[in-house]
Amino acid sequence: MAKELWQKSAVELGEAYGKDECTPVDVLDAVLRRIERVNPVINAFVTLDLSGARQSAEASAKRWQARRAYGPLDGVPISVKDNIPVKGVRSTWGSRLYENFVPDIDELPIARLRSRGAIVLGKTNCPEFTLQGYTDNLLFGPTRNPWDSALTPGGSSGGAVAAVAAGLGPIAIATDGGGSIRRPASHTGLVGLKPSRGRVPRCDGFPAIILDFESVGPIARTVDDLVVVMRAFSDYDVRDPLSLVFKDKPFSAEPVGQIRIRYIPNFAGSPVDREIAKSVADAVAAFSEQGHIVEEGRRRRGNALRARATESSLGNHRPDRLGLVTGIISGVAGQNRSSLGGDGKKWREADRVRICRGFGHRKRLAKNSGDLL
Repeated sequence: MAKELWQKSAVELGEAYGKDECTPVDVLDAVLRRIERVNPVINAFVTLDLSGARQSAEASAKRWQARRAYGPLDGVPISVKDNIPVKGVRSTWGSRLYENFVPDIDELPIARLRSRGAIVLGKTNCPEFTLQGYTDNLLFGPTRNPWDSALTPGGSSGGAVAAVAAGLGPIAIATDGGGSIRRPASHTGLVGLKPSRGRVPRCDGFPAIILDFESVGPIARTVDDLVVVMRAFSDYDVRDPLSLVFKDKPFSAEPVGQIRIRYIPNFAGSPVDREIAKSVADAVAAFSEQGHIVEEGRRRRGNALRARATESSLGNHRPDRLGLVTGIISGVAGQNRSSLGGDGKKWREADRVRICRGFGHRKRLAKNSGDLL
């Protein structure tokens, strides 16, 4: 059965344009109809740029007709998380402080995607300052999981994953500091990538409240789409010193050889849904059949597990930077919560304790767990 236009991946759309099977305008119309039907239920998009998207689609259609397309992303609709500035489109960061903020410039990754012909549909919902693992805020309310509207899609990129999972565009651009792309992608059956620091250069964005912990990355329904996006916006840029390490290293996704995988069926006796346990076990079997080495790991204490999660999200950042990080997060978010009637002091203290605990457990991390956990 043939896919509808809104169901096609970015790579499939590029191929279809090249064969004159459809145009970017056809695809935009199909996706907008889908948004009109589905978005009132899931609340993935909070701001749409209808006129800008229409202009981009028409310009792209002319390029494809003239055989002068900018590349495989030309004419592909994308969404942008609401903490990434987009020129001429309201960008709120999920906060009343930025309720009416309209940037006059794209953040660098978006500018690069536009230069390759991508169509920016609009902005997707996120929690205030992207500091929660679910997606809800005082401006727009909660985003719901397209697979079950009674459930959350996670966060902080909940709007982004809800849009892609529901067929509201094949690509979402989001951010990840401590799992904000990876967790929501897992909640909605998608693939998402948090690139290494500096792999996707950034400038002209919101204040970096968690310094360079946060990366811009893509969310999609296929790995091929992730690769296409990464190749489009991951080149070195002098305005982001962190990208210098990648100056002579174009992004590539080469096949991997045999790897070691640590498989932990459950954590410290915590309950696991049967369906999830079976799904993971099936994945383990598939990895084994492909020739990878799968080793079942022992149960670990809850604190050690949280420490591992902290380590993976904070990488090699030095503990002596903790005060600066906590101060920036607390200063911005605490100020806003106080202005809204919340107890900013208590919120800041809770955040400080949570981060300190993560650093306190670093020494307990197990070593040599394998290539993949």
